[in-house]
This record gives sequence, C-alpha cells and structure tokens, in this order.
Amino acid sequence: MANRIRVTCTDGTIELGGRFEDALATVKAVSGRKYDGATKVWTVPVQMAQVPGPWEALQGSESLPTGTRRATHGNLWTPQEQAEDVEQRRQDDLYWVEQDRKEETAVDELRIALAAAGCDLASLEKLVLHRARFEELVEQGIIHFTDEAKAQRVRRAFAAFDVAMR
Repeated sequence: MANRIRVTCTDGTIELGGRFEDALATVKAVSGRKYDGATKVWTVPVQMAQVPGPWEALQGSESLPTGTRRATHGNLWTPQEQAEDVEQRRQDDLYWVEQDRKEETAVDELRIALAAAGCDLASLEKLVLHRARFEELVEQGIIHFTDEAKAQRVRRAFAAFDVAMR
C-alpha cells in the first residue's frame, strides 16, 4: 500500500497506518531497528503487541492472527472481534431505524387522534412538538382545557401514544 510502512517484528509483520510521518517516527523510536531499502521493510526486535497503533497484522502469530488491528488508542482487535463489532453496529443501526419508524408511526397516529379529538392544526402541532412533556405542561397550567370532554379525548390520545412507544 502506498505511503504505508511495513514492519517485520519478532512474531509477525504489520503495516502501520495513520500519517506517514507519525508511522516513521514510531519505527524510529524502536532501538535496534533495521531498514531494507530493496524491500522497503523495517525490521524491529520487538513483538507486534509492543508497537503502538494504528497498525494491521499482515502476517500474524498464534496470539495475534493475521488481520488483527491495533487502534490508535491501543486496543487490539482480532478479525473475529472486528466482525463481531461490525455486526453489533449493524444490529444497533437496525434497532434505531426500527425505533425511528415506530415513533414516526406513533406520532402520525397521535396527530390523527388529536384531530379527531377536535384540536385545530396549530394546537395539534404544538401538542405533538411538546409530546414528551404533555403531562408536565398540563400540571403547570401551560396547557389547559376549557372543555373537559375534549381534555379526556386528548389525554386518551396521549395514553395511546405512550402505549405505542413501549
């Protein structure tokens, strides 16, 4: 890979990532390093785990298999851990997409229920906007009803919304 530094360690070969200058400084900080200009590979008398990241193992060892990565902050990730992390992130994304859909549907149903309860469009949108604080705003008197029957219909609409969001 262009502008990447390959390093042969005592237990495998790694390719340093990040900025070229930083990678070069990492190698040059190791005592006993040697550079082979023909192959453009550094050799260092340390194990892969002793080299700060970021890097990826091109030829791994039993303890650090090929494909293992060391992050800039020092964590080591085996290929299996990387795959598990990607899958977990995918599952998390799917969860939040589903939650967003669920909330969109519940908000649409809330709008319909509030319209059926007799709310005008401006009031309806204000209620939807402040839906998370509805009960608090009623208790504070910021939202108040002049018609008790309408108040009950609006409260039922919010109760249905709360159930839909569980």
